[in-house]
Amino acid sequence: MKKEAFVARPSYSGSAEAQLFLEGQLVIRNASLLKQELLTALSNSQNLELILKNITKVDMAFIQLIIALQKTAAKDNKSVSLKMKPSGFVSSVLRNNGLEKYFAIKNDA
Repeated sequence: MKKEAFVARPSYSGSAEAQLFLEGQLVIRNASLLKQELLTALSNSQNLELILKNITKVDMAFIQLIIALQKTAAKDNKSVSLKMKPSGFVSSVLRNNGLEKYFAIKNDA
């Protein structure tokens, strides 16, 4: 993985459930590709679980993307949850920006 890159690995378990594993830097530089990955995963499932592991950097672009994803899911009667491995900085950025209002955040990825 390049220093500025992110990795997205989808996992589908039937038409209703999907997981999208995200690693690396979730920043504005990767926002366009990340948006495509998020929308593709959501379109292929009813319930999408985002799993964050080994996140090295996160910024407001990512936060805005996943809030928009949650709103899109709600309009389509779908659900999105967020699971992450506790990592001080990333956990605090996500929680300090109020993401628990939009997602069920689980700290056990």
